[in-house]
Amino acid sequence: MLNNIQVLRAVAALAVVAHHVLAELQVRFGVASLGLLDSVGRAGVDLFFVISGFIMFHATHGTQQTPVRFWTNRIVRIAPLYWLMTLLVAALWLAGLAPFGVAKLDAQDVLASLAFIPDVRADGSAYPVLAIGWTLVYEMYFYVLFGLCLLLRSQAMSLGVLAAFFLASWFALGQMTDPSHMLAVYLQPITLEFVAGGALALAWRRLPQTLPAAARAWGYGTVGVGLVALAPAAAYFGEAINTDGALRLAVYGAPAALVVAGALVLERAGAIAHNPRLLLLGAASYAIYLIHPLGIQYGVAAVAGAGPVVAAPVAAVVSIALGVALHLRIETPLLARLRRGKRVRAVTA
Repeated sequence: MLNNIQVLRAVAALAVVAHHVLAELQVRFGVASLGLLDSVGRAGVDLFFVISGFIMFHATHGTQQTPVRFWTNRIVRIAPLYWLMTLLVAALWLAGLAPFGVAKLDAQDVLASLAFIPDVRADGSAYPVLAIGWTLVYEMYFYVLFGLCLLLRSQAMSLGVLAAFFLASWFALGQMTDPSHMLAVYLQPITLEFVAGGALALAWRRLPQTLPAAARAWGYGTVGVGLVALAPAAAYFGEAINTDGALRLAVYGAPAALVVAGALVLERAGAIAHNPRLLLLGAASYAIYLIHPLGIQYGVAAVAGAGPVVAAPVAAVVSIALGVALHLRIETPLLARLRRGKRVRAVTA
């Protein structure tokens, strides 16, 4: 993993945590939206999607992976921790603890969530049991299609096919008057953010292995332009970004791609992040992302009497600490065991 990309994963996770802390404060204390910070925090998801597209194209380049091997690797990496957290939410609901507003669940809700299939829950919510799992529905959808593209002759061809497919999907969605929930999810243009990441991976390979120090100005400038483009637009459009896929792609997706592009230029120009705490947060970003809604809900509830000024930092720190602990104590050893098992089966098969 490139250090600068790892740090961006940490930034993306912390942005989403900040957004959800503010959302919980609004629900529990009636705190007014902080506008800019609240809106920008949502863009952490789009940053994750661009990074994901980059990593998939970067990590599979020259590996000659088969689709089945790729899908197996992705399931081993993504599914176990997500399944664990999904079942935890279901258990908390059964215990009457109402995890982040889940009013009702049935077996179909749980099974659809575990299978990464878009579904409308028994309580009418269009989110999975673990609500933030909506992003993983898109990730798995992208992995399925990307795995098939491994059969093509080149990554450039794969990128073109994916781009054409996602653009055609977006166009098809616009022609539908009453699409099913599943189609309404899969045909959204947010999928083009994965393509943007893939394009950056192909461009990255064309860069010289070492860029002159002067290129750092271009890197920092590109990151800065991305952030400057993101902030005012996000604050201006507000909630509309969540309901307008094209708007989200422009307001969140394009700036996120600029931020990733700038970070990659900086990596080649020698401006590489080495802070061990940031790198740890990047490595733990998936665990933080999965567990932070519970950390925020119960963290705020535990200190609600102290008011929002105390509850906000407590909830954020608790969420991040739980995520790091989950990464170190469960995710890392579990992945090591699963990957070791895969190697053993491959040798004995």
